[in-house]
Amino acid sequence: MFTRKAHNVRDAVEKFAARERLDLCGGWKLRAVDVAEGAPASIGGAEFDATVPGCAHTDVLAAGVIEDPFVDRNEGAAAWVSETTWSYVRTFNVVRAFDSDRVDLVCDGLDTLAVIRVNGVEVGRSENMHVAYRFDVRDALRAGENEIEIVFEAALPAARRLAAEHGDLPIGPLGTNPMQPHNAIRKMACSYGWDWGPALPSVGVWRPIAIEAWSGARIASVRPLVRVAEPETALIEAFVDLERFGDDGVVVELALRDSDGAVAARASVDAGVGTTTVSADLSISRPRLWWPAGYGDQHLYTLDATVRRGSETLDAWSKSVGVRTVDLVNEPEPNAEDPKSELMYLRVNGRRVFCKGANWIPDDCFPTRITPERYRERVRQAADANMNMLRVWGGGIYESEVFYDACDRAGVMVWQDFLCACAAYHEKEPYWSWFEEEARQNVARLSRHASLVLWCGNNECVEAVEGWGEFESLREDPSIPWGKRLYNELFPTVVREVDPSRPYWPGSGHSTAEGDRAVNERTGDVHIWDVWNGGKSGFGYLRHRPKFASEFGFHGPPTWVAIEEAIPEGQRRFDSPAMVHHNRHAGGQALANTRMADFFDPPADFDDWLYAAQVVQARALEMGCEWFRALSPVCSGSLYWQLNDCWPVASWAAIDGMGRPKPLWFATRRFYRPRLATIRPTRPTELGAACDELSLYLHNDSNGGWGGEFSVEARSVLGDQKRALAEGVFEVEARGGRRFDMPRVALERDEFLVARAGHERAYWFPHPDREMPYTAAGIEWSLARTKRGLRLIGSCETLVRDLCVFADRLDPEAMVSDQLITALPGDTIEVSIRTDRDLTLGDLTSAPVCQSADRFGAGQAARSVR
Repeated sequence: MFTRKAHNVRDAVEKFAARERLDLCGGWKLRAVDVAEGAPASIGGAEFDATVPGCAHTDVLAAGVIEDPFVDRNEGAAAWVSETTWSYVRTFNVVRAFDSDRVDLVCDGLDTLAVIRVNGVEVGRSENMHVAYRFDVRDALRAGENEIEIVFEAALPAARRLAAEHGDLPIGPLGTNPMQPHNAIRKMACSYGWDWGPALPSVGVWRPIAIEAWSGARIASVRPLVRVAEPETALIEAFVDLERFGDDGVVVELALRDSDGAVAARASVDAGVGTTTVSADLSISRPRLWWPAGYGDQHLYTLDATVRRGSETLDAWSKSVGVRTVDLVNEPEPNAEDPKSELMYLRVNGRRVFCKGANWIPDDCFPTRITPERYRERVRQAADANMNMLRVWGGGIYESEVFYDACDRAGVMVWQDFLCACAAYHEKEPYWSWFEEEARQNVARLSRHASLVLWCGNNECVEAVEGWGEFESLREDPSIPWGKRLYNELFPTVVREVDPSRPYWPGSGHSTAEGDRAVNERTGDVHIWDVWNGGKSGFGYLRHRPKFASEFGFHGPPTWVAIEEAIPEGQRRFDSPAMVHHNRHAGGQALANTRMADFFDPPADFDDWLYAAQVVQARALEMGCEWFRALSPVCSGSLYWQLNDCWPVASWAAIDGMGRPKPLWFATRRFYRPRLATIRPTRPTELGAACDELSLYLHNDSNGGWGGEFSVEARSVLGDQKRALAEGVFEVEARGGRRFDMPRVALERDEFLVARAGHERAYWFPHPDREMPYTAAGIEWSLARTKRGLRLIGSCETLVRDLCVFADRLDPEAMVSDQLITALPGDTIEVSIRTDRDLTLGDLTSAPVCQSADRFGAGQAARSVR
């Protein structure tokens, strides 16, 4: 039916029985239709090569029309792109042979408001970035050359127009970005700016586009819902949703194959005339179950679905699936003083899981640049940091299949928000229908992924209406709809009807206690922002007792590689215009200095400032995450904000916008390790570092028991002086915890605590670094060559605290094995460095490449670590 013209280099026909597909992802041209003020004069009438999938910003960047908006303050000079209407055009060839019942234009993603024409005939319109569209184009096509044009309404004017037409509802603050009505349009909300991201809303064909011809029936979706997952048996109820044409009956065949190709279960179902959904039970004997990381293997089967009409194959589908069940449990807290206090936890395959992880945002302001390799790398970085959950935040997108496939394989569970964030949303038409279609499509699309364990209605929308200043009008007039019915009626109904195998949670944060506000630690999940935003050091987390901490964070600058990429050399100081521009938090760089002053006198030298700011970020999250683990089983989840960044910026992320791990990532790998020893207050306290009622907590997040001897001692930073405080024998059951209370002790200004439990070690430093009389770090260094680079070995003669080797300052491609190393006299430090360069011992062990906190103690000027 389809052929290709030589100049349409990516036109190609994929043929499977009665279905044919013509890929339209190549050969596009982009031109401005209504050029906005501020655009270069040459834009009018100009035509550019367009990448599909892609967007207008990346196309004009590739054409050299704009400078990289991620660099310096170029973002402002590119603002006109978001104010301009853009047209995408291409041609393709068709040979007249219309023997198929249907010929559809299939658009997996259009961003956002667009009119689609084929040969000048309007065939459809798009209104929602988060859904796929199919348009019948059979009558619009002609033999020979055809033209398709997609005209996208400018991203910023579109949002403003919809807000004016339907009513402007409040939104939360967007950091230092201008306030834009992102809640008026079904588009990636954070593209309009957030307190960690720039305002670069774009338009374009952001997911694949093709023409498909089919007859009789096609598979619209396959929903393999796991009903039973036990050691001896499992049951998958597989639903196949069909789109039909004509009156012929069809047969749907299902086969579940193991990794070796052996068929574990099969079924065949007749779909009579007019039947659009069929289901079949697939029973598996002695199934291989899917488990979260650290709990077992991540086994995946392959599910094949085939639609036949007699001997003719009409359509086929084949994807991986995992066998597991998941439950969300809210139950009374045992022995609680408050009768309303409830626990909240997830159960996978009947086993309770402690969720360790972070929040996920789009990995690029322009999502089409996120390659499959990049998705897999981010998920690998999460798993390597001992995370077992990522929360896909509601201000972004429903991610690519590649992301969820990577999570399936890594055992990283996904908490998936519906896409509503920090705003009020219309409940009227057309919004209700937009939300419903969006929810139905994505719940069905993602139902096969074992990693997806929870659907959540929104991010902070209820909390905003209850207490944020921007939402006062809704509190004054409760009759104004603001989205509550979406979270309490529409979304749970869709989940119940499309995928009842997964739990639904109304919002994050959310309380189940009647009359309680969303920000509440008695029940449900909670976002904790009174530490970074509330004028508290990282010790402020110790006052909290959450049941599930689903969002909390602490700011820190990116790596040196990101700074070199985004900040001009002459502006590499903490308060330069470019550095301020690359910090979108309302508190900006001044707040970073305030929080740094909790531990250090903010250094005047930029290199030292950068190190201190990164250390403070890591310490704060270490304090919070270890405390929440210490609270187990009362607390069952620790998901900090955030794993990743979308551009080079100072933010809460552990991995910066260049994909480089910050010191926080290395701290995460420690505080989320399976077996944790930590010193924390015996109970929640407002005293922070001044608390003298301390305990040793042991949290065993592994499948085996953990036992041995423990000890706690006070040591001096001035030498090897020490005094024993506690010792004994411990035994911690699998997935359990123990607490050993310590005698109260007043620590001198030079003292800190060290605890040992088996091979694990924990520290408690009660005094700010600037008051600690550190001695200069005494380390005898040596350097050895390895097959992949270098190994730096240090023999410690004194206390070394939070040592980092920033090898990326010498080689931007260099990667180190560890950061934030604390060691005692007599310890040996080893840091492997992956590099192709011939780096010297002197370069690697001198500041600013080698930094440690003991350079910033009482009465010391910052000096190099020798």
